[in-house]
Parts: sequence; C-alpha cells; structure tokens
Amino acid sequence: MPHYEVTAAIIFHNGKILVTTRPEHEVYGGLWEFPGGKKEEHETLEECLLREIKEELGIEIDINRFFTKIFHTYPNFSITLYVFFCSYKSGELKPLPTVKYRWVTMEELEKLPFLEADKKVIKELGKVLHLEKNMLK
Repeated sequence: MPHYEVTAAIIFHNGKILVTTRPEHEVYGGLWEFPGGKKEEHETLEECLLREIKEELGIEIDINRFFTKIFHTYPNFSITLYVFFCSYKSGELKPLPTVKYRWVTMEELEKLPFLEADKKVIKELGKVLHLEKNMLK
C-alpha cells in the first residue's frame, strides 16, 4: 500500500481559519481539508507547504510553528500528515477552479464534512484552543 508524507496548514487570519475542499475530480473530492499537499522527495516539509499553498491558492503564508503529526490509513493508501500553524502573509486567494474555500471559526470547522485525517487534526486543535482559553481565565 502506498504511503505519502503530506503537509497541511492551519492558516489563521482575523480570528478565522482557512479551509478548502478537495478538487471534485480527485479521491475524496468535495470533502473539506486543511490546505497543503504531498511532499516531493527533494523538499523539506516547510518547502512543500509553501509550494502547495502558492500553487493551489495563490497566496503567501508564514509558517509559525509545527503543530502536530497525524498517521492515518485510508482504504488504498496511508499518510503521515504534518500540520503547521501558519498565518496569511499576502496575495489574493485564487484557488484552482474545482476548489472551494472558506474562512471559518472553530465552531463552523466542527460542522463541515472533513477527511478523516483532518478530523483528527480538528480534535487536537480543539484541545489546544480549550487549554489556551482556560489559561487566559
């Protein structure tokens, strides 16, 4: 079974998070995900993430820090998903024609139909945000 190293960005801007759909013609098309993509052999995780965001969305981001690593097995392949906290830097969002995007709150995030690996990321994100809220009280 093929295994892929994949990067994903949790991009924060004005208190919201950017999410995108998978292209309709690809596996799991139409489901929501955190933007990113497959790492190529010659690049670092950070280089992969910056390249994928530029190619797929037309924007520049700053990678703030590594967040989590998720392992997930789908029926025909498995992935290691490396997730980074990022912030919007510049550019106008111009996603691929078959990709939709939204800026969402955490509450909205939990209501969208996501890929299974991304659901694990959302669960981890919820824990972190809950802890941060409690520490600020």
